[in-house]
Amino acid sequence: MTRAATARPLAEPLARRQPLVALAAALAAGIVCDRYGAVGILAWWSGAAAAVVVWAALWTARRNTCAAVALLLAFLALGGAWHHWRWNLFPAAELARGASDSGAPLCVE
Repeated sequence: MTRAATARPLAEPLARRQPLVALAAALAAGIVCDRYGAVGILAWWSGAAAAVVVWAALWTARRNTCAAVALLLAFLALGGAWHHWRWNLFPAAELARGASDSGAPLCVE
């Protein structure tokens, strides 16, 4: 056997073996950006929609690396939108924050 035939194959990049790690990191980055930045909910949703359109165009053009970056940007924007919606659009005393589907009692002062 030749040396090339017995050599171990190169390891795949981490993003190819564990793609959800990159998506979770992008989502968390969006949450951090919304926490420390002043971005509105409309900007977050518009950015997410634009990134998905760019992703679709790049994916159909077989530009997979650029499409992956666009998809990560979409998840970043979704993370920012979720954080903004959860913390900025409802008052802290909103009763729905403590309500659950099970119908447990809720104490109101």
